[in-house]
Amino acid sequence: MKYLIPLLKKIEPGIALQLEGECARLYELIQSGVIKSDNDACELLFDGVRKSKKFSELKVRLIQQLVQIVIQHPWIYRSSLQEAFIDSWKSLVAIKILLAKGHKVGSIDIILRALRQARKYDFHRIAVELCIELQHHFFVIENNERKGKYYEKILAREKIKAEAEEQVRIESAKLFFEHNKTRFHSKQYILDLRKKLDFLKTHFQHDSVHINLYLWNLEVLYAYLQHDYSHVIDICVSAIEFMESRKMDRTAGFRYKLAPAQLILGQYDEARDNIRQAIARVKKEEYSWSVVTYYRLLIELHDGEYEQAFRLFQAANGAPQISRALKVQWRIVKAYMAFLIRSGYIREHEGRSPHYRQIISEIPPYSQDKQGNNVNILILQLLINLGHNNDVLIDRAEAIRKYMQRHMRSRELVRARTFLEMLLTIPRYQFHYEAVIRHTHKKQKLLLSKPLRKTQNQDIEIIPYTELWKMVLHILSKHSSRYRGRNRVSRR
Repeated sequence: MKYLIPLLKKIEPGIALQLEGECARLYELIQSGVIKSDNDACELLFDGVRKSKKFSELKVRLIQQLVQIVIQHPWIYRSSLQEAFIDSWKSLVAIKILLAKGHKVGSIDIILRALRQARKYDFHRIAVELCIELQHHFFVIENNERKGKYYEKILAREKIKAEAEEQVRIESAKLFFEHNKTRFHSKQYILDLRKKLDFLKTHFQHDSVHINLYLWNLEVLYAYLQHDYSHVIDICVSAIEFMESRKMDRTAGFRYKLAPAQLILGQYDEARDNIRQAIARVKKEEYSWSVVTYYRLLIELHDGEYEQAFRLFQAANGAPQISRALKVQWRIVKAYMAFLIRSGYIREHEGRSPHYRQIISEIPPYSQDKQGNNVNILILQLLINLGHNNDVLIDRAEAIRKYMQRHMRSRELVRARTFLEMLLTIPRYQFHYEAVIRHTHKKQKLLLSKPLRKTQNQDIEIIPYTELWKMVLHILSKHSSRYRGRNRVSRR
């Protein structure tokens, strides 16, 4: 049930009408939330008998029916590449059945058509299976040595590509696993990534789309870790051009990988254009949709289009398509939106502004954060409390200062560290506008001297720190006199 429930959530109710008998009833009970575990299902459907063999058989039948629906139903969106993949596998299955029935000569036209399709889309494993049948047919059935050797050569090439794709995929998965364990990577990790990437390119690179997809993704990852954003753009553009030349609709991933680099370089119009093209190529049912939407929203925030960003946020917030990996980032964006509303930078919203306690409760404590979002969480704890609960801000300041001393020493965090030090100046000088400006002047110059493109790791500033600081000063200028005298803070 652990894996069955997420699968059923992806099946639209209209499609599920095709389910039959007990499978339909089980589907309805799971979708309605009545059944949440195997034990629930056994007790409800099979008179309380736990670990029922009948239930296991029912679950297998349900999965089998769902597989048929996913493969056959036209309502389910599939790209042309996915359609070709399904068609190639169905052809291979049909061929195996015909050959097993003794229809060897009659199946040759089907095999040849399937092989052309498999080679066109670089389905190497399928091509290997088809070439084996053709090589055997021409050598054994037709005694045609010339054609037998021809397909033997194709078989050898497809085997090499299939094995290369498998090896590159395995190594790529391991490298991304290591990368995803932390947001801040050592020089040794980056060096090892370069060595492994060079090894894979030397030994396994072919003109196969699927092999190159893995290698391009690793190249993009390495370029981001090196802060070489121009190279990120070059790689993504090369990948897009290659796939378009092969008429394969797999460019969306590289279009949204372009967005962070273009954001950092200030190329907002180019980033918007790529995001629009990426959105046109993905559906809400896909994981990529939430990633593309996230970057589309960041573009507007970086370009100062806060009202537009808020409209995009409202359209996407709470959608079931937001991926689990982006849940924390989405809550952080929500908190920034609340800050912009309360600060008067977003006016086109319905209802009252969210209370700061509600906003804070939705931000995960940095001690519980496992995804490397601590910097944004720390900044938000200060921003949201500013002007609404200064005592809490003062209490948080000392804890944040200690955290920075222990965990924020890396070169990649110089902008974040500088900005947090500027924010901590506010309670230190008792929220006094002129004093804050006077004592942050040098740090503001330092922030301006460290451009985003030279210091930023892959976690983009939700709103550029230079713009956030202007907002903070605007809030202080309006309330500075009200703050003074209410907060007594030691100037450490």
